[in-house]
Amino acid sequence: MTNKKSTILLIIFAVILLCIVIVIASMTLTASPTTKQQSYPYPTRSQASSSGENKNNPSPTLADTNSIPPVHYDDAGQASLLDKVEKRQPLSTDDAGIKTIILSLLPSGEQSGTLYQSENVSIDYLFAPDVFQVEILTTNIDQAKKEAHNWFLTKGLSQKAICNYPVQFYINFDIAQQLRGKNIDFNPLAPGCQ
Repeated sequence: MTNKKSTILLIIFAVILLCIVIVIASMTLTASPTTKQQSYPYPTRSQASSSGENKNNPSPTLADTNSIPPVHYDDAGQASLLDKVEKRQPLSTDDAGIKTIILSLLPSGEQSGTLYQSENVSIDYLFAPDVFQVEILTTNIDQAKKEAHNWFLTKGLSQKAICNYPVQFYINFDIAQQLRGKNIDFNPLAPGCQ
């Protein structure tokens, strides 16, 4: 029975992650090409070939850059996050009590929603997959991650629970676009977690 429940929760979590990826991908691919092309510093392949420039090593086109995600999510961090969700360790008695207190911050009668919001982060709880998610709302990723991490610690959640529950981080779509080309390797786990 618990195997079926954990399998269902895992499937729900996977569907949510897939939806987030699809939304980000579709938003990236449907961005207005005229706006981006005006600020695009390289000639397109058609411009290079019509001007007689180097045809063997053409500059990337707008379509080429749109197929590259704006921020790279660390492969090891993502694998670790998925492993932690699939093989979720039960919370200690103290951490389970703190989780209950944290969830009391939700609006009355709500099972999911925002627990904390600042200019840097939005901390949400999603009931169906039973996860805490932190959306980064600033280009200062380290500062935002520290703020969210400290929020959980000041609420009383242990570092072990933050790492193994786990608390998941992701970057807001618009912020990710601002970080495009800066070679960000983003780890979706909290500071100090592997």
